[in-house]
Amino acid sequence: MRLNLGRYQPLHRQWLVSKVGAKGMATRDSIEIGHYQQQRGGTPRVMREIVLRGEPASTNEGRSFVASFLNQCGVPEDEGFDVLLAVTEAIGNAVRHGSPDKESRIAIRCQLKQADVVLEVRDDGAGFVYSDEMAELPDPTASCGRGFFLMKELMDDLEIDSSSSGTTVHMRHRLQSHAMTA
Repeated sequence: MRLNLGRYQPLHRQWLVSKVGAKGMATRDSIEIGHYQQQRGGTPRVMREIVLRGEPASTNEGRSFVASFLNQCGVPEDEGFDVLLAVTEAIGNAVRHGSPDKESRIAIRCQLKQADVVLEVRDDGAGFVYSDEMAELPDPTASCGRGFFLMKELMDDLEIDSSSSGTTVHMRHRLQSHAMTA
């Protein structure tokens, strides 16, 4: 799976094998990490993307990836917490509902556009029909079903695009600090 990068230029791209087994064989597929930057009108836009396998361990890997991005952009921890919680819910949903087999992939894209953190989480599952009711406060006794509610409450914008070829969750959060060191 590869995200459409538009006008972004690669600054760095690497392939990683996350673990090596006893016989020297990779125990997981490689993941791709890309770093991109676009200069437009004197304001840099920074983007990072990662493609992970659609398995439970990818939730933590994706969260760590986004946390690293936020840290590199100088986002304070208290401000980044809401973003991390929302993206963890999106990744968890992609793993749980959008990863039908061991070949499934989840793509995560992080962008800093001026004072906005923009995130996309995309899976290659069968898709679903999203309704606004899915983002309403769930029954407090329910054991699941809070993901879209949390994403909607924690982010400034939430958009769900879903079809038979996969689902993309688009989220945007306006930073109060607007600090950038990356």
